[in-house]
Amino acid sequence: MNHPLTKSEMNTFLDITFLFSSSSDLETLSSEFLRLLGKLIPYERAVNLFFHAPSQSMIPLTQIRCGKGFTDDYIGKYQAMDYLGWLIYQSTADGMRDSDILTLDEKRATVFYKSFMRKYDIEHRLVFTAESEKGEPLCAVMLFRSAAFEDFSERDLWFARATRKHFAAAVKNALRLERLSRSAELAQKVRSLITEAVFVLTPEMDIREPNEQADKLMKALRQKEGERDAFFNVLRTACETLQRTSYVTNGARREYQKAQEMSVTANVYRGTAKIGLFPISAFAQRFPHEFVVVYSDAPTGRHLHEEWLHLVWAGAQKERKDKFLSALRRQCGITRQESNLLGLALDGMGNRKIAEASHISLFTVKSHFHNIYAKLGIGSRRELFLLYMNDDVAEEARQEPLRGAEDGSADF
Repeated sequence: MNHPLTKSEMNTFLDITFLFSSSSDLETLSSEFLRLLGKLIPYERAVNLFFHAPSQSMIPLTQIRCGKGFTDDYIGKYQAMDYLGWLIYQSTADGMRDSDILTLDEKRATVFYKSFMRKYDIEHRLVFTAESEKGEPLCAVMLFRSAAFEDFSERDLWFARATRKHFAAAVKNALRLERLSRSAELAQKVRSLITEAVFVLTPEMDIREPNEQADKLMKALRQKEGERDAFFNVLRTACETLQRTSYVTNGARREYQKAQEMSVTANVYRGTAKIGLFPISAFAQRFPHEFVVVYSDAPTGRHLHEEWLHLVWAGAQKERKDKFLSALRRQCGITRQESNLLGLALDGMGNRKIAEASHISLFTVKSHFHNIYAKLGIGSRRELFLLYMNDDVAEEARQEPLRGAEDGSADF
């Protein structure tokens, strides 16, 4: 072996191996991996940027000691200038340093160095990517050092390459498990809450999770030649329309519109089909949703179950909020009690209602939020919502949670 391991390094490799085999949550996997990797490859800052389909834009999955605005600046302003960008998107960065591509003088002459690296006191960088079976980029890990430290060594590079493929396998497994979990959640809801024919269509137009009424519908369609093909041709067109219009562009990223806008209705066969999006995963590598189809044989569609999309979407939003609060507890030192108060605030409650629901005084609520805002580096309830929404949604959506806090005590 070119790089024999010390006892401490061997223990860290064992910890990483255990993490890869035991963690099924993508965000936990990413943050813990970067933490352990820091024991093998010392760094000052680290990020793991996830490639979000279908636009393959980047979203920050993990940030360590990056400070406010670092990753947003990179993604929104400087990513296009990055001289390693083309290698990252082609998934050919199996472990490389800036110094492997450019000399020091060449690097310092680039716009990217002058605009981004100098701004954040970065002199050295090590990059490696994880990729899917088809060679598509899953995520890019970047480690940074300032000029006060030496460049990353050959030994550092070896550590990155030794863990890269195993990290990619763990990421793919976490994505698969998340998809299975979401599918099981959806199956339970459509069976218990919806009485019409319900089934799920994948982006490839494969049927999953049909209920009893949907099985009867498929049987009826097969009895007459051409009916089934005609039925699915209409659904395919409606799904393509929904997929095409469900994105809104916000700067360098593309996000989904509000839940109530993410459905279409189509007249098909002898009735009406309502089609909506169900999120497979926030980190899915192609189209990160599947299509939920609710079919009614009422020609006007008036008997379609109107609550189904709201019920399905509510579960996804609760999971998103829980993950957000969990991340704040891990990364910002938010306590369990502070997390509970934040959850109520994100549900749209003002301070007085939070005090009543929590059985504490209004003064105590304000005191808690003063401490919370200090930990998060923000100054108001509005900034809290912007932090939660990643500053990537329409202004109307940002305002909606504030309507529940009209008692005058939301912002302070």
